[in-house]
Formats: sequence, C-alpha cells, structure tokens
Amino acid sequence: SPKVRHQLAFTLGFVKNAERLQALAAIIAQDSADPWTQIAVLNATGRHAAPLLTNLLADSKTQSTAAQIAFQVKLAGLVGTTASEHELASVLATLLVKRNNESEPWPIASLEAVGQGLFQSGRSLEQIWEHPDLRPTRAQVKELFAQSAAVAKDDKQSMPERMAAVRLLGFGPFDLLAGSVADLLAPRQPPEIQLAAVRALALPTNAKVGPLLLAPWGSYSPAVRREATEALLARPERVRALLEAIESKKVLPLQIEPARLDQLRKHKDPALRARANKLLAGQVAPARQRVIDEYKSALDTPGDTVKGKLLFKKTCSTCHRLENVGIEVGADLQAALGNKTPSQLLIDILDTSREVDPRFLEYSITTTAGRAVNGLIVAETASSITLRRAEKQEETILRNQIDDVRSTAKSLMPDGLEQQLSRQDVADVITYLQAAAGRK
Repeated sequence: SPKVRHQLAFTLGFVKNAERLQALAAIIAQDSADPWTQIAVLNATGRHAAPLLTNLLADSKTQSTAAQIAFQVKLAGLVGTTASEHELASVLATLLVKRNNESEPWPIASLEAVGQGLFQSGRSLEQIWEHPDLRPTRAQVKELFAQSAAVAKDDKQSMPERMAAVRLLGFGPFDLLAGSVADLLAPRQPPEIQLAAVRALALPTNAKVGPLLLAPWGSYSPAVRREATEALLARPERVRALLEAIESKKVLPLQIEPARLDQLRKHKDPALRARANKLLAGQVAPARQRVIDEYKSALDTPGDTVKGKLLFKKTCSTCHRLENVGIEVGADLQAALGNKTPSQLLIDILDTSREVDPRFLEYSITTTAGRAVNGLIVAETASSITLRRAEKQEETILRNQIDDVRSTAKSLMPDGLEQQLSRQDVADVITYLQAAAGRK
C-alpha cells in the first residue's frame, strides 16, 4: 500500500544503519510521483543525502521518469546543504558521468541545485571549488562551467537554455563568471539575461563583485538597476563600493529608490552608516503628500489607454500582473482595481506604503554572514523562511543562518515612481487601470 510505504519512509528517519538508504531508494523508485512521499523520503534522508543521490544515479539502468528527475534535483539541493567536501566530490563525479552519457539537461539542474544548497548553508563557493577533495573532478567541473559560459553568451541558443547557463555560472569558479558578466550585462542583451546575470553575480562573496556590478551602472534599465541595488546592499564590502561610486558621482542618489537610500542611512555598520548619512545629507526624500499634490493635475488630464498599458509593462510588471502581462508578486491587482477611484489610484502609485495589507509588507533579513536580503515573507517552516521580491524571485534562508529579521514597515512596491513618470504618464497609467477594471 502507498500509505504503508509513506509511513515507512518517515519511520526510516529513526533508523541509523546504512541499509535504510536502500529502503528509501526502493520507496522513491516506486512512489516518486507522490509529493508527500518525496517529502517523507527527504525528511528521513537527513545528512545522508549525498550517498542516497549517488546510489540513485549509479543504479539508474533505464531512462529516469520526470518525477524521478524532479526528486533527484531536490535531493541535490539537500546535498549542497548537508554534504561534506568528500561527499560532494562523489556526487559531482557521478553527475559528470550522467552528463556525458545523457543529452538531457537535468544533470545541469542538479548541479545548480547543489550550488544553491551550498549557498543556503552559508558556505563559500570559491573555497568549495578549491578544496583538495574536489581536485580529481575540478578540471571536468570547470570545463562544464566553461561550456555554460559559452551557452550563456550565445544569442542563437534558446532563452531557457541561456537562462539556465547564466544561473549555473553563479555557483561555479569566480573567474569564469567575472569574465562573462561584461557581455551578459551589456545593453544589447535581453533584460531576462541581464537580470539573471546580476543574480548570479550576487551569489559569490568575492570582493570584486561590487565593482563588476557598478561598471555598467549607467546603462541599466530601472528593473536591472533595482536588482543590482539589491545585490550591492547585500554585503558590507559592496555597500562600501556603492558609497564610493556615489561619492565619485558615478552613481546618483536619485537613481536609487528612497527605501534603499533609507536602508543605507540606517546600515548596521557604524562606519558605513556615518558615511552614507554624510553623502546623502542633501538627498531628502520628498514628502509623499507633497508629491501627490503636485501630481493631482494628472486626474484632470486625458489619458491614453494604449500608452498606459505600455507604461504598466515597463514600470509595474515586475511585481503586478494584469491582462496576462507581468508577474504577480503582491496582491491580485485585477481584484483590487474594482473599487478604486482615480484619486485612490494616484495615491497607490505615488505613496505605495500609505495603505498596505500586512501580508505584503517588506521584511529585511540579515544572515550570520552579514548578508542582507529583502522581500515579502511567502513561506515559513521550522527550519527556514522564504522571501519573495520583484519578478517573483524567491530565496529560502535557513533559520540557523539568520541573525536578524525585521519589518521595514514599507510596501515592496517602491516609492519614488515620480522620478520615472511624468504627469501625463500617470494620467495614461490611471486611464489604462480603469479600463482594465472595466470602469471605462
């Protein structure tokens, strides 16, 4: 009975001998399509994920099913979180064999999952790749990352393949990533590739990350600049590089959202906080009510629905979805628009934190390694918290890696949109929102 096997998987979590891994492998081979059995097996595996994954890969004589592959990728993430360097070497060697023998992309997905697990456990990716136990496989692994760098920059490849290659680069040798980002962040690249490159570059702890992110600053679109700002604020050494760029006027304070300027002014590091307050002394965020009063004329300005939809796609679609355009990160916009007057929409656009559902307040988590992560709390377990930010990007942080959690009392939607939108633009957006709600 599947129910008996499901219970057996949980029970095997209390069995300490090595034979339990054989039993868990037998259960998942039969019930890999059942998500509850997947959870039970992962829970029972504990710190022995590496030998279980190695056995599953080595024993696979036939083509794996989609459900088995999905489970193996999840198990690879657990390997990255719990495995020793010696165990990692064994898993990587097995993945390389599978990669050479099969054309399917799932070994790459498993390698990415291993890297994500390493990152979540707070281990330095650079140090992991240089560990002596990984020397036998290091050359082959580096070659695989080199191939990924080539795919990432090849505009003849499909977008999913390029995106997967860029993501993988963030978990590999830093020199390959550093040598690729100038191409990947160039304005000619699609925004999806640029954003993926920023997120990949945000993963390593290397001191060169800040300068690499700041080098193409002037060419960033608002969405890419927002993601680059998140990456720069994540670590103290990058904040230092950002403040140096502000001081040299390579970065202008008005290019940074007011909430992030406030984050700089309140930084935990006293030296960085003092320097930020000195540099930003003349950069006082305009009072939201004053901005709304200045933009009230937009309510009497005829708007253009077509132009408003284009502006929505450009400015709002990273967090909102409407008429099959954009990504739903916050509240259901279609449902919320039903009762909104033009005056209320003006406030929602320009004073985003005035009325916020508590479910959509932004939180800031500082890890024990000093990294800062911001977003909505979308999931909590006994062992982790998951945050979501623009473009539905999610990050799960283990509780044993958390130093501090606090609410910013702000909406995830940034203030300061008046820096990007004229009064005519606001009139066009409001007209489009009203039309989408069926009120015009």
